[in-house]
Amino acid sequence: MSRLSQFPEAKVYIESKKDPALQHHIDNEKRFHNIKDDVFVVEKNESPAFKRRQFLETAGKLAVTSQILFGSSCANAEYSNGKEAQHFATPQNRNSDKPDTRKVIDIRYFIAGAGCASFSHGLATPFDVIKTKIQVDPDINKSGLLNAASAIVEEGGVSVLLSGLGPTVLGYGLEGAMKFGAYETLKPQFAALFNTADQSIPYLAASVSAGAIASLFLCPLERLRIKMVTDKQPNTSLFSGLNDLLEQDGILFPFNGFTAMLLKQVPYTATKQVSFEMIATSLYGVMSAFTLAPSTELKLLVSLTSAFLASMLACVASHPGDVIVTRAYSSVQDESVTDIASSIYQEEGVKGIFSGISARFWHVGAIVTSQLVFYDFLKQLLGLPATGA
Repeated sequence: MSRLSQFPEAKVYIESKKDPALQHHIDNEKRFHNIKDDVFVVEKNESPAFKRRQFLETAGKLAVTSQILFGSSCANAEYSNGKEAQHFATPQNRNSDKPDTRKVIDIRYFIAGAGCASFSHGLATPFDVIKTKIQVDPDINKSGLLNAASAIVEEGGVSVLLSGLGPTVLGYGLEGAMKFGAYETLKPQFAALFNTADQSIPYLAASVSAGAIASLFLCPLERLRIKMVTDKQPNTSLFSGLNDLLEQDGILFPFNGFTAMLLKQVPYTATKQVSFEMIATSLYGVMSAFTLAPSTELKLLVSLTSAFLASMLACVASHPGDVIVTRAYSSVQDESVTDIASSIYQEEGVKGIFSGISARFWHVGAIVTSQLVFYDFLKQLLGLPATGA
């Protein structure tokens, strides 16, 4: 809105025949701002008193017109940037100093999350197979990780290392889309909710929520993957395996073992994403302190360093939950999470909760490092900024 339309009580007196250029500008402003005709009054008077008054009013009219034109150009420029002009704000907007925290869901985060998770988990399938078999049968790991891998290959052939590849790629593709997409969407919401200068708090809340949402999508496919890896005769395909689970457990089979999945995925997601973002932000801060421009090579170095450190932290934080998930999905009996954890502790003690962690360090290290680096690459490819930059 221009200043002229803000004050409809102000009368502008014009003799259009003597000042056609000014009348032209005023008419344009009337059409642009939808100003009623009664704002403008045309007065004709040839008396000397009127001519003196006309001279003074003409100067005033020129000032008003310049303000109108200047205000319109400012308003158009600010509206073109998607912002309402503060000079012409309504009283309601003028009194509102709170920032707009609403954020539209950006599908690019979901696409990047799905792509990086499918790629990284599919790439690390052999490590996942070895880790799962060790957790189900700890005796094969007594002679070391390499001997355990050799024994697994000797028993089932090289192809056994790709067991469960189908549900791994599909399941973690869906999980990655929701995990990264929900995380990026919820961050500004929690930042506004907590209203704190400590970024780790909203980041942690967003990652915990995203991990819980992603677990719903991963649950049935992770159960199928473990079944295919631990089955002595692994001839189950992706769709036939899902159909078998549906016939066995009914329509609610996707939610079987959901509690155990939360114990694994929530610590994993929270530790991985928060630590990755905080470490990357810190490294970029160090670069800024030394006035180093974030070149492509330095961005890659930051992504690799942050991703590797995040992978180690995520592995330790989520491994007890991973052991419980494997035992829950490979067991024939329907046991609660508490019963499973208790039986593991009674059988092997504290080390039972961390059985297979050496294989999982390789597994999670390969997954998280490649996943987060690839996620950053896909984000920038889709026009989004690098994490922490």
